[in-house]
Amino acid sequence: EVYVAEHGHASVPGDHATAGGYKLGQWVSMQRRARKKGSLSVEREARLDALDGWTWDVTEAAWEEWVAHLEAYAAEHGHASVPVDHVTGDGHRLGQWAANQRSNRKRGNLPKESEARLEALDGWTWDKVDAAWEDGYAHLEAYAAEHGHASVPGAHVTADGFPLGDWADNQRIDRNARPS
Repeated sequence: EVYVAEHGHASVPGDHATAGGYKLGQWVSMQRRARKKGSLSVEREARLDALDGWTWDVTEAAWEEWVAHLEAYAAEHGHASVPVDHVTGDGHRLGQWAANQRSNRKRGNLPKESEARLEALDGWTWDKVDAAWEDGYAHLEAYAAEHGHASVPGAHVTADGFPLGDWADNQRIDRNARPS
């Protein structure tokens, strides 16, 4: 209860010790293990459940915290396509976390419920390279509709700042680099 009053939650880090040296993090881990084995009394389980922020599954709680950061990013930027080097104001390496979710999915290590939660966010994609190409193509289609052709000048930048000329040049270079 003292930790909760001081920190506003019961998510105690595993290595946390009180000022008096009590290894609270280890004690918390023991309570979770005891519950998992069925040796924690119903009364003690209920008391822990009553603490603000208490969770029995720390992995799930941590994932939820990351998703909340991604949702905040999406709300601020209008999409969930966070750059891999993005770090939140409070130091969370959100871009790297998002990349890890993509890797976990590719390896089959991301639960379907987690996949669905991410896919529900506007602008989330599992393949950032493919999404970037589709974005470039959409800009090219808009250019062609406006100008009547797709011959984009090399230095052309769209009104929203997309370097369409560079993108189009790269498509030509990539095509010419393919073996015949």
